[in-house]
Amino acid sequence: MLISAAIIALLATVASAVEPGIDLLAALQLHNSSRQGVSVAPGPQRLRPAFYLQGDYRDLRLPQSVYQQAVSLLRHNTEFTVAASLRQEEANSGTIVSFSHGFNRYLELQSSGRKDEIRLHYTSQPDSMVHVETFPFRLADNAWHKVAVSVSGAQGALQDVRLITGPHGYLNQCPHLDTSCPTCGQFSLLQNTVDQLTRHLQELKQKLVAVEGRVARVEDCDCQKSCSLNGSIHPDGATWQHGCQICSCVHGEIQCRPVQCPHINCKNPVHNPGECCPSCLKQCYLRGTLYDHGDSVSLKQCVECECRDGSMHCTRIDPETMCPPLTCAPHLQFSVPEECCKFCPGVDYCGKGHDCHANATCLNLQTTYACHCNTGYAGDGHLCQDVDAILTEGGLDGHHCHSNTRCVNTVGGYECQCLPGHRRLDRFNCVEVDECQAGLHQCHAQATCINTQGSYHCQCQIGYHGDGYNCTPICQQPCLNGGECVAPDTCRCRQGYRGANCELDLDECATQQHSCRTADSDCVNMPGWYYCRCKPGYRTAINQDNVFATTCQDVDECANGSHTCHPSAQCVNTEGGIPV
Repeated sequence: MLISAAIIALLATVASAVEPGIDLLAALQLHNSSRQGVSVAPGPQRLRPAFYLQGDYRDLRLPQSVYQQAVSLLRHNTEFTVAASLRQEEANSGTIVSFSHGFNRYLELQSSGRKDEIRLHYTSQPDSMVHVETFPFRLADNAWHKVAVSVSGAQGALQDVRLITGPHGYLNQCPHLDTSCPTCGQFSLLQNTVDQLTRHLQELKQKLVAVEGRVARVEDCDCQKSCSLNGSIHPDGATWQHGCQICSCVHGEIQCRPVQCPHINCKNPVHNPGECCPSCLKQCYLRGTLYDHGDSVSLKQCVECECRDGSMHCTRIDPETMCPPLTCAPHLQFSVPEECCKFCPGVDYCGKGHDCHANATCLNLQTTYACHCNTGYAGDGHLCQDVDAILTEGGLDGHHCHSNTRCVNTVGGYECQCLPGHRRLDRFNCVEVDECQAGLHQCHAQATCINTQGSYHCQCQIGYHGDGYNCTPICQQPCLNGGECVAPDTCRCRQGYRGANCELDLDECATQQHSCRTADSDCVNMPGWYYCRCKPGYRTAINQDNVFATTCQDVDECANGSHTCHPSAQCVNTEGGIPV
């Protein structure tokens, strides 16, 4: 257990003022001495040390002067507070502060990590009985807490004091109150929830401040920035052409992209000097037919004509001097109508070089070659463009995607993708997936999965509420005393309580569910727990292994001088009884 220095204090309340009280840790002077089981550790206050308590034995007693001062404070004040700041390890139980003499504890503040309770033990003056007040709260969570227990004697006037039966008798006195009055455990849960919301709100405020700062910095930087290029200044947002690139000034940075050339509709475009985009020259019109620039045609044998920018230039071919030499035997050579030169069979014209497009295939013919665009492309073979299969369904160039699919165009083809919630049947079809039957849903264990077309939705079962992905049980009557609703109208009670709604105390004494030794102690039932009270002739000793099981030791009246034997008689102690 870690206890912060100068935090454990005994405070007295006088009228409306709060006195500073007695600093118990400072009085121990732990920082100036070495004690067994005590070491210095960091605490919540940086300028003050905290002390880590460990081991089975720690002799931490106040100096006599400070002890007398504390006793005097308790005796002369009807109201006082025990305050401490501590961090307790999980499942750990121990005493925070105790006023005792020998084995008799007159005032002791304990924290139980096993039952998540703070207990105040005190001895009343009229009957010399030990009483215990229990406060349900979880301290043993390895986090720092500030604890303050105030004790106040009742002062004032009384009138109309009655005893009323029934669960909501307080409505006779306070008729405007809600009948579902929260318990202490519910108040504790509400307090923890409010603390969490407070922390989250503080974190949100810090994040909001950071975001506002970032936005402010962005607004400061959002200004007009010019660009400089080769000694020329271009304002922010300006656009200009530099060579064959279009450049823009964007917040002080120059961004350039190639000039977008329009589509041209001719076979042999040309690049003119000083121009970035190719252009088409004039066509030729001959004998009712239009020819593009660069087209060649043989109008009669041994005469070849070529279109050059709107003019047809014809040249006569001399077979003896202008035809290429042939490698085949004369009897294998053959002539073709409208061709002046002869040819050899089986010539690989594609292998000699061609001008087919990259997405086209070259095919050898009898006297030349031909270019054909590949599947998924369209054109004359010299210029092939991708065909968007999405635009056409069926046919040679269209897609064949069918049920529950979406056509996605790819370079030179297409792909049929399954819609969400469907699986592939074949290349062109997909079928719906039943996520509920296949176990592919994310519904809660207490929810029903309902399949829909391409998806599913979840619905909480009867007795549960939520969005289907998270379902919590519904208890029509709230679980009291810290109980938990674990199933519809089913509460799981904390240890020490029972009943349908955990509204009843479990009498561990009557049901023999206690660990008291009947030979030397009596079981005393309390709301939510119990304790063992030693019988006459025995004294109490704390059991470090189980704080609920009190260890009772025999009182040796002979040794402590409390016997009534005659001075001339010999005192013989008996177990729990009167000495003989």
